[in-house]
Amino acid sequence: MATKVWFYAGIAVLILLAASSVLAPLLAPHDPLLQSLDQDLLAYSSDHPLGTDKLGRDILSRTMYGGQISLLTGIATVLISLAIGITAGSLSGYFGGWLDLLLMRLVDILMRAWCAARFFHSENESSSRRRAV
Repeated sequence: MATKVWFYAGIAVLILLAASSVLAPLLAPHDPLLQSLDQDLLAYSSDHPLGTDKLGRDILSRTMYGGQISLLTGIATVLISLAIGITAGSLSGYFGGWLDLLLMRLVDILMRAWCAARFFHSENESSSRRRAV
C-alpha cells in the first residue's frame, strides 16, 4: 500500500510540472528573458521565489518556460518512435516472409548495438574510477 502512495505522489508531481510548463505564459511571475542587472543573484523572496541568475532573470519563470522545450522534445521523440515501430511492425506482419526476417534482424542488430554501447560505457566508467582512486 505504501508503494502506491509514492506512485500517486510521483504522478501528481509530474502532472503539476507538466501543467506548469504548459501554462507558463499564464502562471510565470516574470518574463523569462527580461534582464535586470540591478537584481542579479538575488536570493529567494516573495517577488522571486527561486531567486535570480547573474543577469537578473527570474529562475522560476525560466524553469517553467524551459519545461516546454523538454516536453516538446519528449513528445516528439515518442511520436517518431511510435510511427517507425508501427510502420515496421505492420509491414512485417502483413507481408511476412523475407521482409519479416529482414526487419527482425535489423531490430536484433539495433538492440545488440545498444547493449554493447551500454556495456562498454559502463566498463570505461568503472576503469576511470579505479584510476582516480
